Amino acid sequence: MTDQITTNDIFSPYRVDVNNMARDRHLWSEYISNVCASPEEIKDTLCSIGTMSFLKFDIGETFGLSESQSAELSRIVRDTLLNHIQLSDIEPEIIKKLMIYPEMATAITSLLDQNIFTPVADKIGSKNYQPQQVIRPSSVVNESADESPEENNSVLDLRNINK
Repeated sequence: MTDQITTNDIFSPYRVDVNNMARDRHLWSEYISNVCASPEEIKDTLCSIGTMSFLKFDIGETFGLSESQSAELSRIVRDTLLNHIQLSDIEPEIIKKLMIYPEMATAITSLLDQNIFTPVADKIGSKNYQPQQVIRPSSVVNESADESPEENNSVLDLRNINK
């Protein structure tokens, strides 16, 4: 495996963090176990070229998402398919992680529901697999999610850290 993520990997829910996870044997083992324990429909959706194409063209390009936003969206899709994020929590996660307006998040969530989650909804959260931990090795937590996108300048204000 290479240390560099390819542009297309950011659109693949399965591959978005593979390079980072592969560096840690335990994390990699947990991830592979999690995927292998999933129903076939979930695995197919995670690894599908159709899913990758949909995320890249129908969402990424249509909504003008940056590479980092596209990678976060792939992580949200992966984590939802692997039952780390509940279907009802997708929209707030999209707002928080992609730092976009609620109206755009609603539109993206609707497209995800129709094209990715609805076909496998009965398999998400299936009793056949229950993940042990959330695997998000390279995502950056945005502590300023309450700000609007233009107010967030990615600078941590340490003046209020102890308040």
